[in-house]
Amino acid sequence: MSVTLESSLNSLKLALAQLGSTGAAGQASAVSATSAVTGAAATPNTTSSSSISLTRSAVRQLDLQRQLDSAYTAQAMLEVVGKNNAQIMGRLQNLKKVVVQATSEQIVQSERAFLVSQFEGMRKSLLSTAQNASWNGTRLFDGSAGSGRDGVMSFKVGSGSAGKIDISLPNLREDAVRASGLRAVQGSLGPGTREQQVISLADTNLAYTSGALSVGSVTLNAGALGATASVSDLVAALSSDANYADAAFTLADNGAKGLVIGWKNNGEISDTAQLQLTANAQTLTATRSVTGVSTADLPAVSEEQFISVSDSDLASASSIWLNDGSGSQNSFGLAFSAGTTLSELADALNSSYSASMPFAVTAEASGLRLQWTSAGPQSGRAALAVSSPDASQTGFATNVFDATQIAVGANAGLREVQSMTLNDAAIQGKTVTLTANNVTPSSGAMSSSATLADLVTALQADEDYQNAGFTLSMQTTGGIGSGLSLSWASEAAIADPASLSIVDNVSSSTLIADETTAGTNTSLDDGTREVQQIAVRTSAIAGRNVQLRAGDFALFSGTLDSNATLRQLSDALKANPRYDAAPFTISQERPGFLTLTWKTPGTFSQIAALEVQPDAPFTSLLRRGGISSVDAAKSMNDAIDLAMKTISDSENNLSSTGLQLVSAVQLLSSRETSAVPSVTEQSGNAYVNAISTMLRTQIAGNTTQATQAQANFTPQSVISTLQFR
Repeated sequence: MSVTLESSLNSLKLALAQLGSTGAAGQASAVSATSAVTGAAATPNTTSSSSISLTRSAVRQLDLQRQLDSAYTAQAMLEVVGKNNAQIMGRLQNLKKVVVQATSEQIVQSERAFLVSQFEGMRKSLLSTAQNASWNGTRLFDGSAGSGRDGVMSFKVGSGSAGKIDISLPNLREDAVRASGLRAVQGSLGPGTREQQVISLADTNLAYTSGALSVGSVTLNAGALGATASVSDLVAALSSDANYADAAFTLADNGAKGLVIGWKNNGEISDTAQLQLTANAQTLTATRSVTGVSTADLPAVSEEQFISVSDSDLASASSIWLNDGSGSQNSFGLAFSAGTTLSELADALNSSYSASMPFAVTAEASGLRLQWTSAGPQSGRAALAVSSPDASQTGFATNVFDATQIAVGANAGLREVQSMTLNDAAIQGKTVTLTANNVTPSSGAMSSSATLADLVTALQADEDYQNAGFTLSMQTTGGIGSGLSLSWASEAAIADPASLSIVDNVSSSTLIADETTAGTNTSLDDGTREVQQIAVRTSAIAGRNVQLRAGDFALFSGTLDSNATLRQLSDALKANPRYDAAPFTISQERPGFLTLTWKTPGTFSQIAALEVQPDAPFTSLLRRGGISSVDAAKSMNDAIDLAMKTISDSENNLSSTGLQLVSAVQLLSSRETSAVPSVTEQSGNAYVNAISTMLRTQIAGNTTQATQAQANFTPQSVISTLQFR
């Protein structure tokens, strides 16, 4: 049987309690029982200072043991991370072998088709491995690990802030920021042509977004779009802006998920249209029901209403009528002389209408309180009408004071159930937060293929859910998830219905128009060459690796300086060894734009794109591109090299943390052993010595376990430190 430090301390507390409450004979008996466990002989001793010292030592020992357990847990997690890193690196190396074969210009089409098939299968398996790697139910490489859902796992292995070790796990799911090129034509445009700009929305979900279109100095705001928003809805919303009437362009839906900006005048336009879309939170409110009864019985057993009125409001009253607010419009009227008070009014109503009035009236400092005698909420609100002679004493003026409703009480034995209608598509790629009964569990970022079952699991994993007071489950219709259900465990009424906030993981994005021309004389057959320009903000490229892609061809800049300029980006791309093979030249002539000029006359079928890679570019590099051509394979080879560097850098950082944990384990193990009080230092106190001997025996066993765990972990951390260098 394994004896832990916790059980030892419990025994110690029991023994010390016996020491304070029994005599010498009782202490001797307790020592005898303790000696049976430890195998040590003992005699009773009543020295209280030694007992207090031993208690403090045991508490300190417990704290050290917890820190040591935390260090072991961190080591166990690092071992799992290391194995997953090794598996991912191995898959990358195998993938690279296939890609290198595809870079050869000597292979025939049938051989390339076979390599493409191999590549796609291996890539899918690799991305699945990176996405599903987990430890103790926590996904390791999607950026959601840790209490802050920021990819950082914290372990306490010492005292104070210096005793905390943070392990930062790489986010292998973060995607790149993409900027597309603007197409122009080098040469002149014939008379009568008009410029047209098109913003493609084919890959954009407009649901629950707000749009702002900027063209030069003109900005049109679309406001909040609905759940089923389309391009036509966006056009209608932008066109309703007051600035649209004076704009130099018109807006239209091209029927192919494109927003068309057509200029009213002939010629080229110097400004490029930009559409900024900001994701708004979609909020769903639950419907309420109660198991076994009608919703009309919840939350009120009886109802109260309050009418705010004062004695001064009644000072000149000649008649007063109280209406109960029901469908029958029952009224209870009284005639008074001037100077009536609230208290007198309440007494008169209760005595005059005791048999017919459905409530009791109580006077308070600021008004009248109506308490219904029957169960259940009321359909309307009561009102007090006060009639007083007017200033001319020839007529009457009437003031009406409306009541406010207050539902009170709860139906014993009833449990509340709330439900929300929802489907998989509504949560995919979103962050979902549930607010119910003063708790707010959050799902974190859901994947683009998430299901309602995944949402339930994610919400249940949030620490706030543990104290929620309700059970969350998925509703199904015909075997398909159709919503969420919240079932409360308590019988008390719940104040408010639950709500669900759904927010797109990308809070905002900016789409830039492609420039084209409408009309005649736009052909490039006369020897002109294509030019494309890409708008780039220097703040977006600082400290990042940038990929320039045009069709199958791609160039990487390498990691830029933290103060990189657009000219430095241009130079870095041109310094790439593959730049001479590019179908275009790169220049930086127009402020804020990177210019690509094609080497051969004619049109280019695709728009170039600039991708600013995130800190962890693994997924974004491997998700796009392929090996269907020599250029594509060479570009993919560069991407794999960068992905391998990402994994290698991560492994080096984690291995360094592993060595810190080894040192922490050694230090904690030595402190744990030294924390036990010496028997010789407590001579004469045989009773305390017996307890000390028992603890020291168990601590020695814990120290042995720590040494063995450290011996197993140390070679692995050294190997992983050297493995990918």
